[in-house]
Amino acid sequence: MKSHPRIRKTVKWGGAVLTVLFLTIWISSRWWYLDYLSRGGTWTVGVSEGTVSIGQVTPSGWPNPPPPWYYGFLDPPLHLAWWFDWGSLPPSDWWFFVPLWVPAAATLLATGAAWRLDALARRRARAGCCAKCGYDLTGNTTGICPECGAAAPQPRPVDGTPA
Repeated sequence: MKSHPRIRKTVKWGGAVLTVLFLTIWISSRWWYLDYLSRGGTWTVGVSEGTVSIGQVTPSGWPNPPPPWYYGFLDPPLHLAWWFDWGSLPPSDWWFFVPLWVPAAATLLATGAAWRLDALARRRARAGCCAKCGYDLTGNTTGICPECGAAAPQPRPVDGTPA
């Protein structure tokens, strides 16, 4: 199977941007909040105190119809949540909070693995090995790895002139 450099590059850089975005929202949400309320006013999704929340609420005492977006700044700034939280109130209200460091850590691990695998493939290709399986291709003239069937990298000339 041929490697796809565009996909690898997209995964590496997209994951890096997504990780930074999650971390920025996680840290900055100490100072602000943003909530969305569904049209019927029963479902809510929000960001505050380093968490993403989802829940079902009873819109008692709200304007009819309630505005869909609630946002503002927290004064004084609140603490950042470090763990999951959930709760409920009878008869039908419930909520669930996920700390934003969890998706940030997941994207960081996946992005780190993509960077590591790409660096390993480049190092193997420079050493004259198959970029996919690491088999030594010294003396191979077929252009195909006999171990895994991947296309062998083109040898680079020693004097630096293009091949």
